[in-house]
Amino acid sequence: MRKYFFICFTALLLFFSVNAYATDTYNTANSYLSIDAVIINGIKYNNVVLQLLSANLISMGSYAPVTVSATCSDSNFTNAIFNAITAGMTKSQVTQTIGCNNDPALTVTYGNIMVTNSWMTITPSPKLIQVFFDGTDNIVTPNDGSFKTKVGF
Repeated sequence: MRKYFFICFTALLLFFSVNAYATDTYNTANSYLSIDAVIINGIKYNNVVLQLLSANLISMGSYAPVTVSATCSDSNFTNAIFNAITAGMTKSQVTQTIGCNNDPALTVTYGNIMVTNSWMTITPSPKLIQVFFDGTDNIVTPNDGSFKTKVGF
């Protein structure tokens, strides 16, 4: 009987355990809230972006400041992070969104017209995010309709 109870209890724990690793992001420049996934009326929506023009904070748990690593790692390159980068963001906001500093050796300046900054890791496999900024204010700016590219994920 004890063995049967243990097996049932373990099965229930495994069945009801849930792990969540996504982090939602809010862009103060354009009021966009990016959510990895949300379930509404039993339907799961992925990579949801909401523009919050007016909002009331209902509750808030604990908070922690976002730390920016000096070097990028594999965990800095996800579709959720890439999708959270939007036109109008500053370089500082993009750096906080990605969570690591860009590689200055990969920065390309085109006079005062445009700057491309790149964030990269090579371990365990090469991954890259490249973002186009205007040449004067370091604001994410579309170049021929596009303002960012990704490689390796």
